Amino acid sequence: MTLNGNLKENRIVHRCLYLEYQSKEDWTQKRDILRCSPDFHTRERHDFVFVNTTSPPKHPPCARLHDLFTCKTLDGKKYDVALVTMLKPSTWKPNTVWDGCLVYEQPKEMDFIFMKYFIRGAYMCPAFGSNKDNLYYLIDTADYDMYLRLGN
Repeated sequence: MTLNGNLKENRIVHRCLYLEYQSKEDWTQKRDILRCSPDFHTRERHDFVFVNTTSPPKHPPCARLHDLFTCKTLDGKKYDVALVTMLKPSTWKPNTVWDGCLVYEQPKEMDFIFMKYFIRGAYMCPAFGSNKDNLYYLIDTADYDMYLRLGN
């Protein structure tokens, strides 16, 4: 994992994360470039990521990145931490439901999580056909690794 940031007021502000993972397709090393920036080419951008948990749930845990930073403790240890919104499986169903259709809702609450628990980037698409603007479809056909990770 590599962070890309700037020094501001004696702290590092990260806006980009290079997250390396092992592909389930061919077991080679791959890399996702994840961004969380208030101004990425004149638009706000907050990417999504899969998070490793202790038990495999029906819906893979996904989070939306808000901030990336490094914390330094009094004894000099450094920890890479992210401020995220953990997405929750939604009960909303689209008019056309397909096999493996996963819809997530983004709550307003945010959590801190160690970046070492990130698995890889997640591809999410805003859900259409709903009156809510905080619903997202999980795209499992972005690449074959994603397809395999989601149990297809």
